Amino acid sequence: MRRSLSEVSRVWVIEDQQPWSDLLAAAIEGLAPHALVTQMYSFEEAEAAVASTNCDQGPQTVLLDLFIPLSSNASKCDCEQMQNTEKLIPMINSKYTDAHMMTLRPDIYILSGEESYVQVATSVAFGARGFLGKSTLRTGVVEPYLWAALLGAPLFTRAPLTDAKQTLTRREAEVTIQIEAGKSTKEMAKLLNLSVHTVDSYIKTSMSKLGLNRRSELCAWVQQNGATLDALVGRAG
Repeated sequence: MRRSLSEVSRVWVIEDQQPWSDLLAAAIEGLAPHALVTQMYSFEEAEAAVASTNCDQGPQTVLLDLFIPLSSNASKCDCEQMQNTEKLIPMINSKYTDAHMMTLRPDIYILSGEESYVQVATSVAFGARGFLGKSTLRTGVVEPYLWAALLGAPLFTRAPLTDAKQTLTRREAEVTIQIEAGKSTKEMAKLLNLSVHTVDSYIKTSMSKLGLNRRSELCAWVQQNGATLDALVGRAG
């Protein structure tokens, strides 16, 4: 929902890394000194805040780290790690389903150090208003992006992939399908009659074209675009 800075009264920063949380909170307070900035550092803390906050007292803007520990005692390396686009966004938005509450629904912006196209698309699919890459914020240009977020504007520091030249070859598609099926590199090499080095090369080029960093993200992309060879050949983004 679009607003002026003078209308911003409540902002949530859900970010487990203290330096990032403090940086964002300080920048927000500089832009909107009258706003109450609440900092949270775990999924459980954010979940409790959502459950206990009335809609008319909820935040207008939420800055939500893509990955945060389940609890304050867990680390990002633990299996307890939660993906917030799948959990917190629907949880927050579900409080504003009534027609008269829709105008109070907060604008949610995802924060992430890993800026793959799948993450951007997934964030939007679950209801995020924007996606702020930490690599962009690290340049020191924080205020203009936060200004736009506080105003409720759609904001993306990484755009969807649109370059038609960045498409998957038939071999790259074959390999991505096998990854989605749970095959190891050695299993794929044997199945496709390729060397392990060649399979690794196809995996790297596929992820590079799609702007991905992990095999799990590649699996998600295959599932999203159709896990068949004909569906994937010539596709990217």
